[in-house]
Amino acid sequence: EFIFDDVAAQIEPSDAELEAYLKDHPDAFRTPAVYSFHQVFLNRDQRGAQVAIDASKLLAQLNDAGADASALGDASMLPAEFVDLQSGEIARQFGNAFAASLAGIEPGRWTGPIESGFGVHLVRVDARTDAALPELADVRALVRREWENARRLELNDLAYEQLLKRYSVTIEDSARVADQGEAGARP
Repeated sequence: EFIFDDVAAQIEPSDAELEAYLKDHPDAFRTPAVYSFHQVFLNRDQRGAQVAIDASKLLAQLNDAGADASALGDASMLPAEFVDLQSGEIARQFGNAFAASLAGIEPGRWTGPIESGFGVHLVRVDARTDAALPELADVRALVRREWENARRLELNDLAYEQLLKRYSVTIEDSARVADQGEAGARP
């Protein structure tokens, strides 16, 4: 393996190869979406079936009169404002469905209700930076490292295949071998 790794380390990737690797593996290099938003929490347990009606009334208040959002909603340990939070962190805190719904919200306007594991929320997205695939120049070192690792693994696999062609490999049934070993060990 040391020899194979040494050979792989001597291969210098071209810009075209790195660019192709970046495009073929976008999820490994994509920057996540980032959101800044406000939320008003409505406790489903306290409000019961009334939660949908209350959410609709509060939403109208927030959008029409520009009411003070911090004075509305139910008490919660959640902050009312989140700044520059990555989509993955939002998913960890609120759930995947909540995080996914933020992508469809028009910034600057209250919307909802949006469900989370906590309850129901009215949300205003203040700023959003969409997920993006960076340019090669911005992630060259990372792409090169991943390309080199993939190339090393590929070369190792090829070398093992070539070695395997030179040998005959027999895989024995372990239960049968154990039985034979016990039979041979008896006097």
